[in-house]
Amino acid sequence: MAAMQKTTARQLRLLSNGSYSTGKGNAQNDYLWDRYLMPAAPAAQGTPLFRIPRSGAYGTVAGDAKTEIETSMEDNGKLPAGQNFLSNAICPHLITTNNIASTGDYVHHLDRVLQAWKVFQQHTNWQFKFSNTEYSWRAPGVIFLPAVYENGASAAYASGEAHVRSGDYSHLSWMNMPTRIPITEQVNFTLTVFSTSGSATILALLGNAMAFLNNATAGETPTAVQAEVQCTMRGLLTRAI
Repeated sequence: MAAMQKTTARQLRLLSNGSYSTGKGNAQNDYLWDRYLMPAAPAAQGTPLFRIPRSGAYGTVAGDAKTEIETSMEDNGKLPAGQNFLSNAICPHLITTNNIASTGDYVHHLDRVLQAWKVFQQHTNWQFKFSNTEYSWRAPGVIFLPAVYENGASAAYASGEAHVRSGDYSHLSWMNMPTRIPITEQVNFTLTVFSTSGSATILALLGNAMAFLNNATAGETPTAVQAEVQCTMRGLLTRAI
C-alpha cells in the first residue's frame, strides 16, 4: 500500500468531523461547480451560487432544468450526508454560445465578449459564506483578471471597437485559497456574486456590459449571447461508505 502524503493527511485532519471520522470512506481530489445565467442588470442582493441543485429550474424556457453540466450540487446549498469538501482554489468561468448568424459569421466578436466580461469582473465581488456567518472568504473580481487589462488603442482597431483582443487576454484565473475552507455535510453554504458601483456613470457601463452578455444588442440577429457565469471550487472530497 502506498504511503499517504503529508499534505493529504493534513487535509483529512481538517475534515476529521462528520461521517468520514469513522474511518470508513474514501478521499479524492475533486471539484464543486455551479452556474447561473448572466442577469441583464445588477441586483442589489447579488446572485447566489450553489443554491439550485440538479433538476432545479434553469434557463428562460418553462421546463428547463439544471443538469450535471450546470451544477455538481445534489441538494439545495449543502453537501449530501457523508460528504465533506476542503476547498483550496476557486475559479470563475464565462460561458457563452457566441451565436452564429445565418451567414456563418460570428455575430458577437470575441473581443467584445471579453471586454464585457472584463467590465463585469472589475465591478464585482465574490463572497463565500455559511448560514448565520458574515463571510468565510471574499475577493474582488479583478483578482481573476490580468494585472494589465487593455493594451491601449491603436490603428489596428476600428472606431468603437473594444480594446481587448482574445490573444491579449490569456490568463490562468485559478486563485489559491491560503486559508482552506472545510465544507462539511449538511451545512448550508452559498457563494454570492455582487455587482454594483457607487458611481452612476460606472453603474451604467456595468449595466451595458451585463445586458450585452445577457441578450446582446437590440437589432442584431440572432439577438442572444445568453452568457452563463460558472464558479468552480477545487479541493479534497471525502465520502463515507
